[in-house]
Amino acid sequence: MLTPEEAKAVLLEDLTPLPPVRALLRHALGRALRETVRSTRDLPISDNSAMDGFAVRAADTQSATPESPARLGIVGTVLAGDVPSVRIEEGKAARIMTGAPIPPGADAVVPIEVTRVVNGGVLLAEPVRQGAFVRPAGEDAQAGDVVMHDGDALTSARIGVLAMVGRTLIDVGRAPRVAIVNTGGEVAHPAAILRPGQLANANGPALVAAIQEAGGEPGRPVIVGDDRDELRRALTTALDEADVVVTTGGVSMGETDFIPDVMRELGMAILIERVAQKPGMPLKFGRLGHKRWLGLPGNPTSSLVCFEIYGRLLLRRMQGYAELEPPPAFGRFAEAMTKPKGKAHFVRAVAECTEDGIVLRPAGAQGSGLLTPLAAANCLAILDADRDLFTPEDAVPIRFLGTGGGRT
Repeated sequence: MLTPEEAKAVLLEDLTPLPPVRALLRHALGRALRETVRSTRDLPISDNSAMDGFAVRAADTQSATPESPARLGIVGTVLAGDVPSVRIEEGKAARIMTGAPIPPGADAVVPIEVTRVVNGGVLLAEPVRQGAFVRPAGEDAQAGDVVMHDGDALTSARIGVLAMVGRTLIDVGRAPRVAIVNTGGEVAHPAAILRPGQLANANGPALVAAIQEAGGEPGRPVIVGDDRDELRRALTTALDEADVVVTTGGVSMGETDFIPDVMRELGMAILIERVAQKPGMPLKFGRLGHKRWLGLPGNPTSSLVCFEIYGRLLLRRMQGYAELEPPPAFGRFAEAMTKPKGKAHFVRAVAECTEDGIVLRPAGAQGSGLLTPLAAANCLAILDADRDLFTPEDAVPIRFLGTGGGRT
């Protein structure tokens, strides 16, 4: 069996991003930028005021004291968006608003809070330094500077930067088309009246949401019973229509677990057969040309945990993100945890931030058929395969859940 890290490496091997698409800024939030962006202008384009106040020559304020304030004559007003029509000569000042360009001759701004207007002039009780409260041209970025890199996730702030440099259209990663095939004679539509032995199809709606969180474009889930011919038709259609096929169930060693054999018949090279992990040991992964198949176990928790670890990674690489996984974080269990050696365990847990760091508690029973503990969890605690005891003194890696994943 592969380790989880080995399985990730296999999944990413020979996997290149899909061709980019052009998008308007208002449609780009959370997408992967697929070009390097340079500023076409200085930001800001001219020196401007950081405060409401008075534009002055700093040299005219150097003798100012509370007992003997400097008095400057007011020669006009400069508003944001104005082209200044006044020049600041010796002994003069101009009213100025935040964001307004600094008029010629001025080299500092005095905040309005420390001034007093008397008889058409302004009194200053203290000196100001040259450059005080002036935002110089090019302070944010200069023309030609790289302001964003290929692979950056487009946040609201980054979209603001793109607007500042004049970009309204941008190359972004294409959302991979993902077909979902849920298998099993016991699986029924969520709205169906269940007969004894049937299960509502939780995997379908949950995976639609998980794929959307990861930036993919999910198709409508298809439910296929334990019929080899029906399964072959559904998988043939899925491979024709999608970049990635995600299946649930039918990947273990039961008599009706047909999916691996059918995928091989369709030309799929199966590169991952099993992974030393719990939940999700029978995970499958395959490649057929530029198509990919992720075979998830049928239990909803196994399915979603495996998608979180492997499916999100797959879709992020296909979109061209530079950062494929969340930044590392660590926590400590409130009470000792034990497990058998030999497999990594992904424990559904609740992380709480305390003065002593992140404290972890299991979110409930850890059976792979139980979905409510995963719904209550805010993280996965990743327990190393080679250890069987984890004490409250041991820091363990954690992966936070429910953050919108791919488009963050």
